[in-house]
Amino acid sequence: MRTTIALALLLSTATQAQHNWQWDICPDFTVTDINGNSHNLYSYLDQGYTVYLDIAATWCITCWEIHTSETLDSLYLLYGPGTPENKVMVLLIESDANTGLNELQGISGATQGDWITGTPYPIIDDASVISLLQCPGYGHVHAICPNRQVIGGWQYTTAQMWQDAQYCAMYTATTQNDATLSYIPDHGICDGSAPQINIRLQNTGTNTLSSAAIETTVHYHQDQTNATAVDTFFWSGALATYAYEELTVAQVPVDIGLHTAGIRLLDPDDKPQNDLIHQGLSSSAVAPGTTVNMEFLTDNDAEQTFWSLRRFPDAMVIDEVALGAYADNTTYQYTWQLDNNTCHYLLLQDMGGNGLADPAYVKLSVNGTVFADIQDFLFNADQIEFLTDVQAGVGEAPPPTTLLLAPNPMDEQTVLDLSGMEGRLLLRLMDAAGRLVRKETLMAGSTVVLARNGLAAGCYTVLVSGGGSAGRAQVVMR
Repeated sequence: MRTTIALALLLSTATQAQHNWQWDICPDFTVTDINGNSHNLYSYLDQGYTVYLDIAATWCITCWEIHTSETLDSLYLLYGPGTPENKVMVLLIESDANTGLNELQGISGATQGDWITGTPYPIIDDASVISLLQCPGYGHVHAICPNRQVIGGWQYTTAQMWQDAQYCAMYTATTQNDATLSYIPDHGICDGSAPQINIRLQNTGTNTLSSAAIETTVHYHQDQTNATAVDTFFWSGALATYAYEELTVAQVPVDIGLHTAGIRLLDPDDKPQNDLIHQGLSSSAVAPGTTVNMEFLTDNDAEQTFWSLRRFPDAMVIDEVALGAYADNTTYQYTWQLDNNTCHYLLLQDMGGNGLADPAYVKLSVNGTVFADIQDFLFNADQIEFLTDVQAGVGEAPPPTTLLLAPNPMDEQTVLDLSGMEGRLLLRLMDAAGRLVRKETLMAGSTVVLARNGLAAGCYTVLVSGGGSAGRAQVVMR
């Protein structure tokens, strides 16, 4: 699992937007409802409310079904402002710029009916919020915890939504000393390198957070009986309440397949229940070409096994085999013609929960050269993640070219010239000790602005690769 730190670079060209999904930090906004009342998201969160955002359009059938189910009505009337619990706020945000008050009233236009009569919570007619949140569409309910973290984007029952609000209490600043670890959504790509452990360290206490010791352990191949400590990361700084920092706390070489990483705060604080998180970890391989073959030998329980080959990050299915399609102890062959310089993942699943038993295996190859294989796996799932790269099959890669950047030395930013490179690129920034301090993906263009973003003074190496070429440069930060 490789996570891109989205604010590492300021690109001079447009980048692909990222949606606000589970575990993302929701940006603040202020809107005015149809009665002229102002609503500020962070003000509600600071009062301890979990805020439910109903992203709707008056013509949307799914949105109307959510609205008329009265699930949000019940949530608001049972747990909203003025109730004994007083822990929930609900905002209906009509998000289509082409509809307005007439549609909300059900009078005319593109509407499913009267959205206003009987609705107990505020209704906002504002198309800016869906753009700010970069929602994939209408008919989504997002739950935002007081610590600004998105924890949902689906439709629940009232009881389940209330459970989410109670879960949010774990991340609410109700005590003096409390640090929280949380997962950073994966917006990165696979590149064949050792996966990084990326987490968000957040202060959910009322006192300033100034230090933390973070231990990482790995359960290789998801074996929960065997934990291996790989690193302890020491952080210092000054985080006010709900301020956070995204950190790379370890980089762990692991075999192809799924592993589990446990990340734990070693310093005792007021809420130990938010001091430990687990996340999946997988190493990626590089396929030296785009014509990829799979050889699959089944085990004695072949009817329990199925798989899906998907493209990352949009999860588009390229090929799959359904449950019950296989005979025991039989070899199957597949060939795919895939896009170059694209990440894919082969998800193997076993309904019996006992994985593939030896001597069963899955092997991926290009022109007879095996680049990834799983001989057996435990439990109910495993995964092979790989990047197609035709250049990987053409002898040694050419030496990296010297990239130009100016000014150098730099203060807060410098401009990197990528005019000689093509396609999707991976940029790594290394410190003087050779440690990776930043990673970002971008598209080649004329120039890219590289921002300092708080890095200490010193000499850094910029490495850029992709599209069949590589470049490097050194930059001094004063």
